[in-house]
Amino acid sequence: MAAFSGPIPDPYALKIYGEIDPTYPERLLAMAERQEAHRQAEEIRQQELEKIAIESYIAFNQAKHNLARQKYLERIKYQTRGQWFGIVLVSLFLIGAIYVTMNGHDWVGGVIIAALAALLALFIQGHQASQSKSPPAQPPETPAQPQGS
Repeated sequence: MAAFSGPIPDPYALKIYGEIDPTYPERLLAMAERQEAHRQAEEIRQQELEKIAIESYIAFNQAKHNLARQKYLERIKYQTRGQWFGIVLVSLFLIGAIYVTMNGHDWVGGVIIAALAALLALFIQGHQASQSKSPPAQPPETPAQPQGS
């Protein structure tokens, strides 16, 4: 005995259906063809949706990476600007301390130099504390591009 499965009945059943109504076999075949076309269209639609989801995920991660990199570069820019400002300010105070010391105000020059030394100590201590709390600042790596895109 032969076994058949699927949307189309076995040939013997088709013959019996044809005897009941001559259009049944053709209608059953047309129905099976429509069902197959529908199934294939749904598979293609599902593949397109998966492709869109993957592309959206990649675009989101690239945007997130670009934002992180931009924030990192801004932080570096502000740190550099602050260091230059600090160097200029300390230089001006040091020049002022030397000037007032050379003009007979030793104690004022000493106070300015002591204040600069205290600020320098605070800066170094704060810098070491911030480095021990967080890992060294490194720019985010560029994400790898997926294969086949």
